[in-house]
Amino acid sequence: MQNNTDNSRFSNHCIDFYETACGEWEKQNPLSGDSASSSVMQQMGMNVDNYFWEIIANDSYYKEDWRLQSARAFYKSCVNSRNSDTTRESRHYLIDMHFGGWQLIPSLSTEINNTNGRNQSQMNNSLTDLFLPILTQTGRSPLFSMNIAEDIFAVLISPGQFAFQTDLQKTDMDKSEEDYYKLALETGVPQSQIPQLTDAFRKMIRLGRRSNPKKQHLKEFVTKDELQSICPQIDWSYILDKVLQETGYVKYHKLPIIIERRNELRQRCAEYREILTEIDGGSTLRTIAIMDFLREQQKNTLNVHTFETNDNFNSC
Repeated sequence: MQNNTDNSRFSNHCIDFYETACGEWEKQNPLSGDSASSSVMQQMGMNVDNYFWEIIANDSYYKEDWRLQSARAFYKSCVNSRNSDTTRESRHYLIDMHFGGWQLIPSLSTEINNTNGRNQSQMNNSLTDLFLPILTQTGRSPLFSMNIAEDIFAVLISPGQFAFQTDLQKTDMDKSEEDYYKLALETGVPQSQIPQLTDAFRKMIRLGRRSNPKKQHLKEFVTKDELQSICPQIDWSYILDKVLQETGYVKYHKLPIIIERRNELRQRCAEYREILTEIDGGSTLRTIAIMDFLREQQKNTLNVHTFETNDNFNSC
């Protein structure tokens, strides 16, 4: 990547990653004009777009390589120069890929139904599937976190936390709630779905209550069977396999497991189980999981208001 101080040139590249990567090739290989070709090229554009998004969102693999550091910094700032339509399409792509749809965005649901053969009633609202996307990217979820204790080579399971802070004073909580609705609406949730968003936000605040952080908490070795009895709503064998294979530990299956705050995790799982038994409880938890995922993606980008731009672009 050349060092160029021409901000307008950078902005043009930032608006559409696909145009930067593939624009010249497309000019030399024009489309036939039929709808099938257009559809393929549109999907290709989204794939390229989200390849760069993965560079932005994942900070684990670039630390040893200065070239990836530079690329990540550049594309991270690019996100703030993209227009609202492109940003929304990227979020829809992520929701489709990781969650299989979202009942609060009818147009996305229709598109998913037509392209993937899915429908709303078939979307899986199990806690395992809802929290796996955020776990594989960050090692944490609203329900529990999973880390590797490298000093003793063990898997550490502890109560999780939300990307939206849930234990703030009223003024800060009002700002957090405002950010929550803004993110949802910018992603394409219609105003008519505000009541569903409100219900999910209130449940998120309730689920986010934590035990006294000043109290010393015991860490204990546990087996997968014990984990399953503590929180039966999670398929622990599946979660451990999917998350730990990303760590690079060849023998991760043999790592011991340590649990922190066993009783708190048990209580949290019971609270989630209670919501799942409610009418539309699964849909509410889906909204909570997707909003948490989107907020985490958003936090990995720069704040658009930290620098000036002549164009009216929306932040990611």
